[in-house]
Amino acid sequence: MPDATSGAEHADIDDVSVRQERDVAVVTLRRPPHNLLTEPVLHALADAVAGLGGVARAAVVCSEGRSAREPTSVPGKPPTPPTRPAS
Repeated sequence: MPDATSGAEHADIDDVSVRQERDVAVVTLRRPPHNLLTEPVLHALADAVAGLGGVARAAVVCSEGRSAREPTSVPGKPPTPPTRPAS
């Protein structure tokens, strides 16, 4: 979602959910229809998996909607160059 002040995108807490089914954690990306894998969303996914703290033997990552993809692969949108951390 774009930030009103900077135009930057961020991931809301509701964008990623985690539920436990026995030894398996199901991590769901909830940004339909395309579930764009932007940098903030990838951080939210990483935080969700890291937050499992060894309570699951495996994690399944899935998404609501039609797909999960990188922003540059959305038809009709110009490619976005990858960002690199400042050195």
